[in-house]
Amino acid sequence: MGINREIYQLVIVGLAIWIVLSVTIQNYRVSGISMDPFLSAGDYLLVDKFNYMYLDSEIIDKIVPFKNAHNDLEYSFEMNAPQRGDIVVFQYPLDDNQYFVKRVIGMPYETVTIDSNSIYIDGYELMEPYIDDVGYSFEHQYFLGEDEYFVLGDNRENSNDSRHWGSVHRGQILGKVMYKYWPLN
Repeated sequence: MGINREIYQLVIVGLAIWIVLSVTIQNYRVSGISMDPFLSAGDYLLVDKFNYMYLDSEIIDKIVPFKNAHNDLEYSFEMNAPQRGDIVVFQYPLDDNQYFVKRVIGMPYETVTIDSNSIYIDGYELMEPYIDDVGYSFEHQYFLGEDEYFVLGDNRENSNDSRHWGSVHRGQILGKVMYKYWPLN
Protein backbone atom coordinates (compact mmCIF):
# COMPACT_ATOMS: atom_id res chain seq x y z
CA MET A 1 0.00 0.00 0.00
CA GLY A 2 2.93 2.37 0.69
CA ILE A 3 4.30 2.02 -2.85
CA ASN A 4 0.91 2.79 -4.42
CA ARG A 5 0.61 5.90 -2.26
CA GLU A 6 4.09 7.08 -3.27
CA ILE A 7 3.33 6.51 -6.96
CA TYR A 8 0.05 8.40 -6.54
CA GLN A 9 1.85 11.33 -4.86
CA LEU A 10 4.55 11.33 -7.55
CA VAL A 11 1.92 11.45 -10.29
CA ILE A 12 0.06 14.33 -8.56
CA VAL A 13 3.27 16.34 -8.06
CA GLY A 14 4.36 15.68 -11.65
CA LEU A 15 0.95 16.74 -12.96
CA ALA A 16 1.03 19.92 -10.87
CA ILE A 17 4.50 20.81 -12.17
CA TRP A 18 3.40 20.14 -15.75
CA ILE A 19 0.32 22.38 -15.36
CA VAL A 20 2.35 25.24 -13.85
CA LEU A 21 4.99 25.03 -16.58
CA SER A 22 2.46 24.80 -19.42
CA VAL A 23 0.70 27.95 -18.16
CA THR A 24 3.88 29.96 -17.60
CA ILE A 25 6.47 28.81 -20.17
CA GLN A 26 6.30 27.54 -23.73
CA ASN A 27 8.93 26.60 -26.25
CA TYR A 28 8.89 27.99 -29.78
CA ARG A 29 10.93 27.20 -32.88
CA VAL A 30 11.87 30.04 -35.24
CA SER A 31 10.86 29.11 -38.78
CA GLY A 32 12.04 32.02 -40.93
CA ILE A 33 14.70 34.67 -41.43
CA SER A 34 12.66 37.71 -40.37
CA MET A 35 14.62 38.14 -37.11
CA ASP A 36 18.13 37.62 -38.54
CA PRO A 37 20.78 38.08 -37.26
CA PHE A 38 19.43 38.05 -33.66
CA LEU A 39 17.33 34.91 -34.18
CA SER A 40 17.74 32.47 -37.06
CA ALA A 41 15.60 29.76 -38.63
CA GLY A 42 15.78 26.63 -36.49
CA ASP A 43 16.52 28.42 -33.19
CA TYR A 44 14.58 27.11 -30.19
CA LEU A 45 13.26 29.69 -27.73
CA LEU A 46 11.72 29.71 -24.26
CA VAL A 47 8.75 32.07 -24.11
CA ASP A 48 7.59 33.59 -20.82
CA LYS A 49 3.77 33.50 -20.92
CA PHE A 50 3.21 34.36 -17.25
CA ASN A 51 4.54 37.95 -17.27
CA TYR A 52 2.28 38.82 -20.21
CA MET A 53 -0.79 37.02 -18.87
CA TYR A 54 -3.81 38.82 -20.26
CA LEU A 55 -7.47 38.03 -19.70
CA ASP A 56 -10.26 40.18 -21.08
CA SER A 57 -14.02 39.90 -20.54
CA GLU A 58 -14.44 37.62 -23.58
CA ILE A 59 -11.83 35.13 -22.34
CA ILE A 60 -13.13 35.25 -18.74
CA ASP A 61 -16.72 34.66 -19.95
CA LYS A 62 -15.53 31.41 -21.58
CA ILE A 63 -13.71 30.28 -18.41
CA VAL A 64 -16.33 31.18 -15.78
CA PRO A 65 -19.51 29.18 -16.53
CA PHE A 66 -21.79 30.83 -13.95
CA LYS A 67 -21.14 34.43 -15.01
CA ASN A 68 -24.26 36.40 -15.91
CA ALA A 69 -24.59 36.29 -19.71
CA HIS A 70 -26.57 39.56 -19.77
CA ASN A 71 -23.74 41.61 -18.26
CA ASP A 72 -22.18 43.77 -21.01
CA LEU A 73 -19.40 45.08 -18.75
CA GLU A 74 -16.01 45.16 -20.49
CA TYR A 75 -13.00 44.42 -18.30
CA SER A 76 -9.53 42.92 -18.47
CA PHE A 77 -6.73 41.64 -16.27
CA GLU A 78 -3.09 42.04 -17.26
CA MET A 79 0.12 41.14 -15.44
CA ASN A 80 2.57 43.25 -17.50
CA ALA A 81 2.16 44.86 -20.88
CA PRO A 82 4.70 44.30 -23.67
CA GLN A 83 7.33 47.03 -23.89
CA ARG A 84 9.04 48.60 -26.89
CA GLY A 85 11.99 46.47 -27.92
CA ASP A 86 10.60 43.23 -26.46
CA ILE A 87 10.76 40.23 -28.76
CA VAL A 88 7.37 38.53 -28.59
CA VAL A 89 5.61 35.44 -29.91
CA PHE A 90 2.03 36.06 -31.04
CA GLN A 91 -0.81 34.65 -33.08
CA TYR A 92 -0.61 35.80 -36.69
CA PRO A 93 -3.56 38.23 -37.06
CA LEU A 94 -4.65 36.66 -40.36
CA ASP A 95 -4.52 33.04 -39.09
CA ASP A 96 -4.82 32.22 -35.37
CA ASN A 97 -3.23 28.80 -35.97
CA GLN A 98 0.14 30.34 -36.92
CA TYR A 99 2.58 31.93 -34.50
CA PHE A 100 5.14 34.61 -35.39
CA VAL A 101 8.10 36.11 -33.53
CA LYS A 102 8.82 39.85 -33.94
CA ARG A 103 10.02 42.89 -32.02
CA VAL A 104 7.56 45.38 -30.47
CA ILE A 105 8.03 48.80 -32.08
CA GLY A 106 4.78 50.69 -31.46
CA MET A 107 2.59 50.73 -28.35
CA PRO A 108 -1.12 51.50 -27.81
CA TYR A 109 -2.26 55.01 -28.79
CA GLU A 110 1.01 55.81 -30.59
CA THR A 111 1.59 56.93 -34.16
CA VAL A 112 4.28 54.98 -36.01
CA THR A 113 5.72 56.71 -39.07
CA ILE A 114 8.07 54.95 -41.46
CA ASP A 115 10.04 57.00 -43.95
CA SER A 116 12.88 56.01 -46.26
CA ASN A 117 15.56 55.83 -43.54
CA SER A 118 13.92 55.82 -40.09
CA ILE A 119 10.99 54.96 -37.87
CA TYR A 120 9.35 57.69 -35.80
CA ILE A 121 7.14 57.17 -32.75
CA ASP A 122 4.86 60.18 -32.19
CA GLY A 123 7.37 62.29 -34.14
CA TYR A 124 10.51 61.11 -32.31
CA GLU A 125 13.05 58.99 -34.16
CA LEU A 126 13.37 55.46 -32.84
CA MET A 127 16.95 54.37 -32.17
CA GLU A 128 17.40 50.70 -33.10
CA PRO A 129 20.93 49.47 -32.32
CA TYR A 130 19.89 45.88 -33.18
CA ILE A 131 19.25 46.83 -36.85
CA ASP A 132 21.87 47.16 -39.56
CA ASP A 133 21.62 50.27 -41.74
CA VAL A 134 18.32 49.75 -43.56
CA GLY A 135 16.43 51.86 -46.06
CA TYR A 136 12.67 51.31 -46.22
CA SER A 137 11.07 50.74 -49.59
CA PHE A 138 7.93 52.65 -48.67
CA GLU A 139 6.67 55.39 -46.41
CA HIS A 140 3.57 55.01 -44.31
CA GLN A 141 1.95 56.10 -41.07
CA TYR A 142 0.10 53.81 -38.64
CA PHE A 143 -2.22 54.88 -35.82
CA LEU A 144 -2.50 52.39 -32.97
CA GLY A 145 -5.62 52.07 -30.85
CA GLU A 146 -6.28 50.55 -27.46
CA ASP A 147 -4.47 47.22 -26.94
CA GLU A 148 -2.78 47.45 -30.37
CA TYR A 149 0.94 46.83 -30.95
CA PHE A 150 3.07 47.43 -34.03
CA VAL A 151 5.65 44.66 -34.53
CA LEU A 152 8.54 44.34 -36.99
CA GLY A 153 11.14 41.72 -37.79
CA ASP A 154 14.78 42.75 -37.35
CA ASN A 155 15.52 41.64 -40.92
CA ARG A 156 13.26 44.35 -42.35
CA GLU A 157 13.83 43.50 -46.01
CA ASN A 158 12.61 39.91 -45.43
CA SER A 159 9.88 40.22 -42.82
CA ASN A 160 6.13 39.71 -43.00
CA ASP A 161 5.09 42.08 -40.22
CA SER A 162 2.78 44.93 -39.17
CA ARG A 163 3.74 46.93 -42.26
CA HIS A 164 1.83 44.36 -44.33
CA TRP A 165 -1.12 43.26 -42.17
CA GLY A 166 -1.46 45.90 -39.44
CA SER A 167 -1.28 45.83 -35.69
CA VAL A 168 -1.37 42.90 -33.28
CA HIS A 169 -4.04 42.95 -30.57
CA ARG A 170 -2.87 42.48 -26.98
CA GLY A 171 -4.89 39.29 -26.64
CA GLN A 172 -2.93 37.72 -29.53
CA ILE A 173 0.45 38.12 -27.82
CA LEU A 174 1.48 34.81 -26.27
CA GLY A 175 4.59 35.94 -24.40
CA LYS A 176 8.05 37.43 -24.33
CA VAL A 177 11.10 35.55 -25.60
CA MET A 178 13.30 34.80 -22.57
CA TYR A 179 16.11 32.62 -23.94
CA LYS A 180 17.39 30.98 -27.05
CA TYR A 181 18.32 27.51 -25.82
CA TRP A 182 19.26 25.79 -29.07
CA PRO A 183 21.65 25.88 -30.82
CA LEU A 184 24.01 26.63 -27.94
CA ASN A 185 26.14 29.11 -29.88
